[in-house]
Amino acid sequence: THYRSPLDFSVERLDEADAALTRIENALKNIDWLASNATDGAPDVLDSVSLRALAADAHEDFMSAMDDDFNAPAALGAIFTLVGEVNTMVADKSLSVADAEAAVAARNTIAELLGVLGVDVDAAAAEASADYPLEVIALAEQLAGYGGSDAEEAVEALLEARARARAEKDWGTADGVRDGLAGLGFVIEDTPQGARVTYEG
Repeated sequence: THYRSPLDFSVERLDEADAALTRIENALKNIDWLASNATDGAPDVLDSVSLRALAADAHEDFMSAMDDDFNAPAALGAIFTLVGEVNTMVADKSLSVADAEAAVAARNTIAELLGVLGVDVDAAAAEASADYPLEVIALAEQLAGYGGSDAEEAVEALLEARARARAEKDWGTADGVRDGLAGLGFVIEDTPQGARVTYEG
């Protein structure tokens, strides 16, 4: 709502705002995931020039809106337009390194613009991974031979152990990792780029 307008407060509006923020967070997580699984030498599947132009346009539209008497609704509209465009461009794609660089640049533009509005999506993501249960470390020690003390690293070790077990057709170990993670509140999604895990608590 524009600062000159009355704020229409309701639980429904809060739910809408939560859904909108979740949509943005999921888009950024998806880009991070695709970029971390980018393949060197793979064919480019994105129009990197267009993607960079879209990010630049969104940045310009955002700044223009905020310069127009702090028109936050229009500024948010610029962010959501970019999120929608990026989602469409990367959907069901495996990225090359060049693609990943353009996608990450767009992702960083989204995070930067949200930061202007006081929404630190990167800090929220770091906080979410910091909330991983410590029991995952013991699970990784047991099933993946992990010897560290970092919960996020433990999850990665478990995913790697599961991928190895699946490649070797060791279904007992692979299922044990999946079930162990599920018991701790993690959900594994198998994608063409590999296993993707989310923590739902």
